[in-house]
Amino acid sequence: MKGKRSLLVVLVLAVALLTASVPVAGFAEGNRVHVSGVECAYVLIPAVPEVRGSTLHITDQVHQNLFISDDPAVFPNGINTAHLDLTINTVTAKAAVFATVVLQPHGVAGAWEGHGTFLIDLITGGQQGHAVFHGTGVLAGQTLVIDTSSGNPAECPTLPGFMSAGRWSGFIVPAEP
Repeated sequence: MKGKRSLLVVLVLAVALLTASVPVAGFAEGNRVHVSGVECAYVLIPAVPEVRGSTLHITDQVHQNLFISDDPAVFPNGINTAHLDLTINTVTAKAAVFATVVLQPHGVAGAWEGHGTFLIDLITGGQQGHAVFHGTGVLAGQTLVIDTSSGNPAECPTLPGFMSAGRWSGFIVPAEP
């Protein structure tokens, strides 16, 4: 089972990183709404880690993150609730993260629900990732695609449980008519 889970994590990360550079088929660049901002990650519910050899597994750690948009008129600020599964190599301090996420933009009667995969260097704080969200409520039919990289922690409010800052850059594909 251990080998299958490790293989699954590697495959999911490989597919996510490979598809990060592939454009969404059938949508012209002009139809996209570009979004960017910083995500401030805060641990809401820590999980109990499990160590197997040189691998640390953390399952269902819950974060409640603040998303601060570069242009709130285009893409509102919001709260991102994420359930994370982390696999950390204790020798290299590299982490693979799989996230199930609900992003609730402020003042919007809908949310973004999706999944993401991220690679984090726990020594340098460097990160990269990719996520895809589907809209609900008034956002139904739309797709949000983001890439993440390391962010500046100074852009985040100092609140309990602060973990890291990530920079989002991506686009919204509008609903088909």
